Amino acid sequence: MGFRPFLRPNKVLDLLAEGETPMGMQMCFAALLKTRDLDYLQLPDAERLDVFEDGSVVCFDTRGHTEGHQSVLVGLPRSGRVVLAGDAVQVAENLTAVWPPGMCWSSQLAVQAIVTLKHMQQEGALVIMGHELSQFDTLRMVPQCYE
Repeated sequence: MGFRPFLRPNKVLDLLAEGETPMGMQMCFAALLKTRDLDYLQLPDAERLDVFEDGSVVCFDTRGHTEGHQSVLVGLPRSGRVVLAGDAVQVAENLTAVWPPGMCWSSQLAVQAIVTLKHMQQEGALVIMGHELSQFDTLRMVPQCYE
C-alpha cells in the first residue's frame, strides 16, 4: 500500500504501478544524471556557514546520504532552534537508532551527521526530518508559524 493512499490520482503513478516508465520520466531521469558533474560549494569538515553572520541561519555539513548534503539551523527568537535536516535524517528511526538512510554515498559520514543532529535535538533543537509523515502532526502548519 505504501504512500499511494496519500497521493492524488496520477497517470504517471498508475503507469509505474503497472511496470511501465513514461518517456517523459525517462528523459527526466537522464537529465538528473547530468547533475553528477555539477561543481558546488562543499563546506570543509566541521565548517559552518553563518549566512547573516548573526547565528540566525547557519548551514552545516551533513553529507553522507549524498555527497554535498547540508542541513540548516535556524535560530528563532520565540521558538528557539529549528534544524531543517532534509535527507540527513529521513525518518525518525534514522535519528533514534542512529541508522543511516537506506541508500548512502557514505554510511560512515551519514552516521556522523545523524549523531550531530541527535545531539542538537538533545540540546533542545527541533529537528525537522525529511520524510517522517508522523512528524507532520506535531509541526505548526500555516496559518500557525514558528517565530
